[in-house]
Formats: sequence, structure tokens, C-alpha cells
Amino acid sequence: TLLALTVAALSGSASAAIPGSAQPANWSVANTGTLTGLVSLGTALFTGTQLVMVGADSSTGCTGATYGVPGGCEVRATLNQPGIYSFEYSYVSLDSDGPGGDLFGGSVDGTRVAPPISDIGGAVSQAGSRTFAATSSFAFYLNCTDCTGGKATATISSFTLSPIPEPSALALWLAG
Repeated sequence: TLLALTVAALSGSASAAIPGSAQPANWSVANTGTLTGLVSLGTALFTGTQLVMVGADSSTGCTGATYGVPGGCEVRATLNQPGIYSFEYSYVSLDSDGPGGDLFGGSVDGTRVAPPISDIGGAVSQAGSRTFAATSSFAFYLNCTDCTGGKATATISSFTLSPIPEPSALALWLAG
């Protein structure tokens, strides 16, 4: 089941605003998979300066899911725009079994980046910064793996989207 969610755009601070082509109205947000029992779908709420994602949870889980393995149940925010995506994030898992129960990650050009952004064996509260280069699209996802035991929240801030440099400059950038 694919349930499209309405993306709510709220005003925020102009000093750290999400760049023009990455404005909230340009993202698509969806919940995927089949949750069973008492269901709480994932959400993605944009402001002018950040994206807050809250993962799904249910009383009996996600059909076909396995703890710690990305499954079909997730909330995903996608921007169909090429570029260099840079951001800071904070992540907190309330899953009773730890952060392996709720994976926060990125998808570049339709393919999940491995490993996820969140550390599945790490602390329940994590933070950092990441940069990805995409030729067609980028997505954030919160995958609830088994979808029981509690939700996770990921907050994305200091978001920038830059044009992809010419191929020779991109090779140098990727080389470090």
C-alpha cells in the first residue's frame, strides 16, 4: 500500500532556509508497506529550515519484516533533483530493542545507500553530517524494520543542495 502524505510547509528562519529548488513543495512524501494491528504511520514535516521524520510503528508489525533488515514499511521523502546534498542530522530511537529497529538512511538515484546513516549498533541518540552526490534524485527514509517496540525520529537541518560540478571536478571532489 502506498499512501501519499501531504507535505506541510511552515515558515522558518531565513538564515538557514532550505534552498529554492529543495523547498518543501518540491519533495514527495510516502509511506510504504503493510502495517498490521494498531497502526501509527510515519510522518515527514518540513519547515523552512529543517525536515523532521518520525517512523511508523504498530502493535503487531510490518508484513514480511525482520528486525534490523530494511523491509517494506517506511516513510520516505524524495526530491527528484540532481546535485550535491549536504546536511546535518540528529536521530533518536525509542524502539525498545535499540536503533537496529528503526533505520534512518538515504537513497541516491533510487538505490539505498549502505550502510544506513544511523548506526544500527550505536547509541539510541546519534548525530552527524553527511554529503551525497545524486545524478537524478535523493531521498531520506526511516524504515521501521519490524515496526514494533517504538518509533524513531530523524531531524535533518543545515541542508544544502549544490549543482554537480563538471566531471573532472566531481572526480576530484569524490576522491577526497
